[in-house]
Amino acid sequence: MAEQLKEFANVALTGASFDSSGEYTVLTNNSTTQAVIKDINAAVTGVLAKTNVAVKQGISTVSSGGNSTGFELVPVSGVLKVKLDPIPNAGISSSLEVFNVRGSTTQNRDVFSAGTAPTYALKSTSSHIVTPSATATVTDAMAGQPVWYYKNNANTYVWYHNYDGNSTTQLKRADVNGNTTNGFSGIQSTAYQYAAIDPVQGYAYKQTGQQSVQRWNLETGATNSYSGAFTGITGVVNNSSYNHAAAVKGLFFCQASGAYTDRIQYFNPATSAKGRINGSFLASSNGALGVTFNPTENRWYILTKSGTNSTLSYVSGATLSGDYTATLVGTGKVSINSGCFFIGGTETGLFGWKDQTGKALIGKPTSTGVTVQTQFTFDYNIGGNAGPLLKSSAFNTVPAVDMDIGLNLKVSGVEITGV
Repeated sequence: MAEQLKEFANVALTGASFDSSGEYTVLTNNSTTQAVIKDINAAVTGVLAKTNVAVKQGISTVSSGGNSTGFELVPVSGVLKVKLDPIPNAGISSSLEVFNVRGSTTQNRDVFSAGTAPTYALKSTSSHIVTPSATATVTDAMAGQPVWYYKNNANTYVWYHNYDGNSTTQLKRADVNGNTTNGFSGIQSTAYQYAAIDPVQGYAYKQTGQQSVQRWNLETGATNSYSGAFTGITGVVNNSSYNHAAAVKGLFFCQASGAYTDRIQYFNPATSAKGRINGSFLASSNGALGVTFNPTENRWYILTKSGTNSTLSYVSGATLSGDYTATLVGTGKVSINSGCFFIGGTETGLFGWKDQTGKALIGKPTSTGVTVQTQFTFDYNIGGNAGPLLKSSAFNTVPAVDMDIGLNLKVSGVEITGV
């Protein structure tokens, strides 16, 4: 046998150095080699917590707690690793488009690329750092009280919903001509038919009768009618005063009348699933209904308002079918503008509303309330009774290479060969 002093590692590790299991391999012995480790020093840099560093031999943890010095025998065919345990959470990232009505002719489209909920800070060079960009556009005048506007993916149509808080419920559209629009034309104008919009799926919806729903394709302008959308739902009611609606993840949610604040009905055109959600909701002439889906919790959060008052509730289950009773989180969970007639929602668990000062806020609901996401900021006021329309992409996990992780590793000892 032969022995020699050896420095097995003297490296500066970053997030990219660790595999998907959070491990970095220091050494791997062959069938005739052993190693006697005399000194292990794992000095953390960046923002990595010391309690997340462990030294492992094979699958057994040797020590943990950050800087480590000690003796360890690594047998033939043995492996010595440094492990981040638990694996640091780099958070999730998605793009978010926010469409806002600023005035009768000026709209805003704000685009964010945002890393959210990270355990560790992101590098300044990370592509997942919030990088907002805003584009203000001018359209032909939008008459009445537009509460949301949306330009479609193909850049062929601009849509908006005009709502006076009660009976006036107009859906209008203009053709895009270069950087401008032609005049808006009325697509549908009937009383007590609030227009909900699902920009990810590319549809707008209205309850057009006690049992019926109509859907507009925002890309092509084509329509579909569902005469039995709410047929069979216990206590289904006709659309009337203070009709409100929301749409997300391909589902249409409708608060048919302000006289019934104990129920919200829903319809899924793709599966024909339908049902009633029982709960304690709000409705009024200055009310609104918002729904968002949180994929992490598999919960549908429902936000209703009347004036500056609000209620937050949720229903669990990724797929809805049949009747449910919503769990009430509480009242007053958001500080909302009394004149806000629209609450945006996403497939990724975010709400958007107009605050007391007139600016848009983006928040993430949980079983305890709504946390404002301060990375989304707006330096202008929203016009009239409008609210922010949110369009979010799917979540992606932020890779470790984007995290501000640093670990200076030195491992030395004796290598024994010819065992």
